[in-house]
Amino acid sequence: MRENSGHRTQFGSVLRYNSALHGGAMAKTRAQISADYRAKDVDAYRAKKAAWARTPEQRAIRTEYMRKYREENRESFNAMCNASHKRHREKNKDSVRNDHYRRKYGITLDDFNRMAEEQGHICKICETTEPKGMGTWHVDHCHDTKKVRGLLCSNCNTKLGWHERFKQQIYEYLKGSA
Repeated sequence: MRENSGHRTQFGSVLRYNSALHGGAMAKTRAQISADYRAKDVDAYRAKKAAWARTPEQRAIRTEYMRKYREENRESFNAMCNASHKRHREKNKDSVRNDHYRRKYGITLDDFNRMAEEQGHICKICETTEPKGMGTWHVDHCHDTKKVRGLLCSNCNTKLGWHERFKQQIYEYLKGSA
């Protein structure tokens, strides 16, 4: 085709348009054409891409590619992941805390807040109003039964845990030195 015939002609990866008919339009690359297509219907593009990525062949290709990439770029990949996890924790503080309490103690963040209200936001042992340590109250629980007993400040939680761990030795020491 001739370039001045009013039709587009293809030269390599660039499509050229008749400048007289298209108001002096610049040539577009295949990447630009693809970007224009994606911009028109982003949801359809993403659905098509997701459907293609679900095929076993594509999953295998992507898995192998990512495995090699992680091996070759271990430090930068770990830094990227750590930064992403940190952003997620900062952005979703309540959700992260709720997941932590649910996994470790079997309670929700609402249960934690309710317990703090019931205790009057004070430690159950020393009755301090400052949680100290990590800046929040610690969930005291029995390590044998996993039953939650209450909320403690950092100092009391640490000392109680130490006492439970060495209860017999402490008892024998006190009995022997009396």
